[in-house]
Amino acid sequence: MRRLRNHATPIAIALTVLLSSCGGDSDGDNIIIDDPNPVALTGVFSDSPVSGLAYESASQQALTNANGEFTYLEGETVVFSIGGTAFPAVAGQAEVTPQTLYDDQDAHTTEVVNTLRLLQTLDSDGNPENGIQLDEALHTAMASTSLDMGSENFDAEAEAALENAGVEAPLVDEETALAHYGQGRDYQVSDLAGTWMDLFYDLPASDNLVDGFAYAVDRLEIEPDGTTLATALAKSGNRELDSETLQLNLDSDGRLLLAEAPEWEAYLSADKDKFTVFDRYEGSLEFGMAIKLGSDYQQSDLTGQWYTIGVEMPLSSPYDPDLPYLYLDRWQVDNDGNLAIYALHGGDSTGPIGPGELDDTVSAQLSTEGTITIAGDEEDAGMMYMARSKDVVVRHEHNDSRSALIVAVKPPEAITLADLEGTWRMYSFGLPPVGEMNPEGYSYDVDEMVIDAEGNVTAVHLRHVEWTADQGLIDEHWQSGATYPSDDSWIDGDWEATFTLREDGLVETGGEELGVLAINASKDMMINYFNDDGEQGFALAVRLVTP
Repeated sequence: MRRLRNHATPIAIALTVLLSSCGGDSDGDNIIIDDPNPVALTGVFSDSPVSGLAYESASQQALTNANGEFTYLEGETVVFSIGGTAFPAVAGQAEVTPQTLYDDQDAHTTEVVNTLRLLQTLDSDGNPENGIQLDEALHTAMASTSLDMGSENFDAEAEAALENAGVEAPLVDEETALAHYGQGRDYQVSDLAGTWMDLFYDLPASDNLVDGFAYAVDRLEIEPDGTTLATALAKSGNRELDSETLQLNLDSDGRLLLAEAPEWEAYLSADKDKFTVFDRYEGSLEFGMAIKLGSDYQQSDLTGQWYTIGVEMPLSSPYDPDLPYLYLDRWQVDNDGNLAIYALHGGDSTGPIGPGELDDTVSAQLSTEGTITIAGDEEDAGMMYMARSKDVVVRHEHNDSRSALIVAVKPPEAITLADLEGTWRMYSFGLPPVGEMNPEGYSYDVDEMVIDAEGNVTAVHLRHVEWTADQGLIDEHWQSGATYPSDDSWIDGDWEATFTLREDGLVETGGEELGVLAINASKDMMINYFNDDGEQGFALAVRLVTP
């Protein structure tokens, strides 16, 4: 966000001269000047910065510049417009957004979202990610048009206005407009609005392994106020596929708050379409993630390279001797949906992670609603979905003896260490070696990482959970003022690492052993795979919005 800047302009100088020569009583001896040196201030109009937007105040009349900037004098109100459509007047300030125009109402408010849709539709290159540029000719072409952003017939009226102005681009839909606007902005509860798919799994946090494993897959319909209808699509143990209404909230740090489960911890990613979950209750620990679905998916959204981690877990005793099992794969998907699976590493692998060998090829078809169907899914009851960002896929599988979670990310085409920059919430899960159902082999950790543009990591270990025969359940939280590391604590405290890039696009570290990581193209989610002499583990991390 651009900071407020003060600088003199020719308009300000002219106004100074004008004020110096006017006003006062009839003898000219008592001239009253409120501000003898008015200074023009600079603000920015932002969905992403909007250039070419007309604005007018008592002292200024111009178009926003290439950076979306406008000038105003302190205390002035400013009216922004496109042709004959004038938006509500607002006080001049450092940043004006469509929400500012409508008294900072929620982004889902009709007037706000329709303003977003109009601006993004009129973007000259159709890519608001690089800023919104309005052609100057639009103001002439739309001079006779006065759109009402709150009209019930806005779509029809806007489409007619666009056609009359010679704009060929279709009117941007509400979901797309909000998705773009929300990226990187402060969290608000309405960011949750939409349709989500969640996948939750239980791992043991006691010596009662029999009851330590479970899964659930749900569809969430979340309203802008956080009211949530959760409908179960799959559950272990022949549990009822029921529906319930929940109340979600979202704080300014990106933490989701569930009224029905105060200890439940989940954080929303910077792009507002993914969240991770971590919750302990009784003898189990629940983990999982949820993705917001988008619209108008195309088969080509699946095309390309993906990195995936998969974790297979038992469901019942006697346990499969091959479990638990963690693996790292690479997918290569062609335009027809042929998905080639290359096995890179697994829980019983030895040696470094290499390019992998072709393990299988399956057919994967993506529906317009974001559901992915794999040939043969009936056998493993597979359920697979693509996030709105189209660079994260989650998959659930189960049969009578095991369940599995698979998380896949499509990496940037050309990854750099700067892509990792930001503040990340990371949830790590340690598993015993393959075939060992030792309850002491499971551990759970929460860390917050700050990564700079060179890949340097400074982090703090926030929470550790595990069960031991000597001490029973251990659930320790980081505390301000405490000394770490300590023989009396399971919390490591602060730690550092340095990330480096591999030729295959994976990220590895030369500091604290973290294995390898893969990041999605939107740069707000990472998956982590690690294996140390059979001690296997994985992590899910989301990048947070930071001020």
